[in-house]
Amino acid sequence: MNLTIKNICIGIFLIIACNGFTQRAWTNKYPCAESYDPDNIYLGYKIEIFFLKNNDTIHSNYYWENNPFKNFNDSSKLLIIEQLLSYERDTSLFCGTAGAHFYGGALSCKCHIDNNIKVPLQIDALYRINAIAFPNVCWIYSCYPVLYDTVEKKIINEKPELVKEVYETYKQWFAECIKKGKIGNYFPFNEGRYVWYGGRKSFYRKGE
Repeated sequence: MNLTIKNICIGIFLIIACNGFTQRAWTNKYPCAESYDPDNIYLGYKIEIFFLKNNDTIHSNYYWENNPFKNFNDSSKLLIIEQLLSYERDTSLFCGTAGAHFYGGALSCKCHIDNNIKVPLQIDALYRINAIAFPNVCWIYSCYPVLYDTVEKKIINEKPELVKEVYETYKQWFAECIKKGKIGNYFPFNEGRYVWYGGRKSFYRKGE
């Protein structure tokens, strides 16, 4: 992330703090064997998100049955999203499979997925960004934490060099959100070569 974006983010934080609302977001990476996976089956990790607001800390749980950040304002969501973008190079495996980790019902997806597909944290982080930025339709745009190459017709979950290209799209989108001061309705992540497997294109046009 370039210096300009960081400066803008710091500016947002200072504005929030000066208005009497101290907010801070951070994430932790936990081995799943400590909680979710007591039998040490998956040997993976999970991301937990924490948000401090007026001395009250809100955090995500494993399944996100109720998205704790769904009704946050956009400036707060962008603080969280900035933290999740830091997982760009983290290829540690998420402790679970793609088929068992999705938002919404199975009928929300156009297709089913092989339950044995592995999910690296770098993709899990993007998946969570979708849930935070587009909470009401994230399961339509990104059914599963699986990225797909529309040219080669292959899943790219185990190709971190290609996932990094997806991150470039997310970072560009993030910079635009920061510049505008809001998260728009347009979902730009199913328009290029690499898309969310089974996801639909945005219901809105660019700029909306």
